[in-house]
Amino acid sequence: MTNKPPTEEELKLYRKKNREEKMATKATYNMFLYLLFLFVLFGASYLQRDLRSFHYKWNLENYLLVNDSSRLGFSGVRILLNIKHKFYFCLVTKAANKYL
Repeated sequence: MTNKPPTEEELKLYRKKNREEKMATKATYNMFLYLLFLFVLFGASYLQRDLRSFHYKWNLENYLLVNDSSRLGFSGVRILLNIKHKFYFCLVTKAANKYL
């Protein structure tokens, strides 16, 4: 068995294979870093969540959408708007009558 130096074609093939292996290693490393980043981001967002936000939303929807004697819901908002418009109308008409 004699050790001969590789030919030019074999060198090109080895270099190409080495380059592809380095690119694959770099891609695997980048994928690992992205997964680690996503895991850290998910962990941070999960820890910072508001545990009572569901109850706030549920109570608000329940208060506004249910009409019974104890809760006015949107009808209460309409009543307040009507009172506000009537008060504003009285102010405007009194002011208009005052200056006319």
